[in-house]
Amino acid sequence: MVYPMNPAQALSSLEKFSKRMPYGVTINNLNGDYLQANQQFCEICEYSEEELLKMSFQDITHPDDVTSNVTLDKKLRSGEIPFYQLSKRYRTKSGKTKHVLLQVTIVRDVNNVPAFYYAQIVDITGLTHLIDENHIGELRCEAEFPLLQQNSSAAYEALSLYGLQNMRKVNHLSHIAHELKNPLNSVVGFGNLMKTFYEKGDLQKANEISQRFKDGCDRLEYLVNELLDLSYLESGQLELDVSEFDIVLLVDNVVKSMQPMSTEQGIEIEFKHSFESPIKFTSDKARIREIIVNLVSNGIKYTEEGEVTIKLFQNLKGEIELLVQDTGIGIKEENFEAVFDEYKRVHGVMNKEVDSTGLGLPIVKKLVTFLGGKISLESKFGEGSLFRVLLPDLR
Repeated sequence: MVYPMNPAQALSSLEKFSKRMPYGVTINNLNGDYLQANQQFCEICEYSEEELLKMSFQDITHPDDVTSNVTLDKKLRSGEIPFYQLSKRYRTKSGKTKHVLLQVTIVRDVNNVPAFYYAQIVDITGLTHLIDENHIGELRCEAEFPLLQQNSSAAYEALSLYGLQNMRKVNHLSHIAHELKNPLNSVVGFGNLMKTFYEKGDLQKANEISQRFKDGCDRLEYLVNELLDLSYLESGQLELDVSEFDIVLLVDNVVKSMQPMSTEQGIEIEFKHSFESPIKFTSDKARIREIIVNLVSNGIKYTEEGEVTIKLFQNLKGEIELLVQDTGIGIKEENFEAVFDEYKRVHGVMNKEVDSTGLGLPIVKKLVTFLGGKISLESKFGEGSLFRVLLPDLR
């Protein structure tokens, strides 16, 4: 991590950032002395920041764990590795032992000289009940992992996974915040421009800007709705609103509404079906529409040339089968499950720069499951993807 500023400026910048983090964050000088500690870390170790600034990490580290990161630290300072992770124990002010997962990187100045350490700390004490008491002391760092008994090994894996998932969630939320910031900046910027042009009496310019202002508002509303939907789905608060509707007409309307997006992208979008009359289907119309919009939008975003095709069938059981196929970049088979994980961003697969929170496909899968359906994926990397959704009639 290299900062294009002097160390003092970097410290100030990181301090503002760390205060907003939901996990522990510390900054230490190259001797290990604390320079900064956020409130979450203070709560983990039970010391105030004022007290910590008179201490080093060695002072609160369990005596048996003080040297656990020596080898990794040497590699970090030499630039051989960008960061390292390990599990260790802290001794709190009240004498308790806390188990944590630690991720450490080093901040360098503009000359690439190490300036200070930046650490993220997740308290995993609550998971130590998974570990045999005889082996708790053996959990030092990943280098010792092969030495553990089988039950400790499984527990260590669970602890690491817990911490990594929490950090992954935070990193993903940071990405989402960035996605929200873009349209928010547009709304603020174009709003100010509109005000300026109106004050000058230039209504033509103001009207031109108003459309871009609306686009920013629409994008912001879409992102917020994605976050709300995910929140409701994960908390079990989403309720079904079942009604009878024409599924063919619904899909057709969605496709027509997305024509401008596909035209801007320079690709074709086509809806195919063999129905000669309206098909009455009973389900949650709004959620079905959301599934279609997300799948078609995803296909358009990740297709540079070619087309996105939507097909609709109904089987003998009355189930609706929806196919959304694109000629885009495709997905590697080992990443099929990851694209449905809301806290993973599949680099090298969704490697095209697009405005996306990465929540579209995870929400689709949760909605399909919520409606009693199934979703599957077929894809060939470099050739395109096919998402197949099977939805039951809920009458």
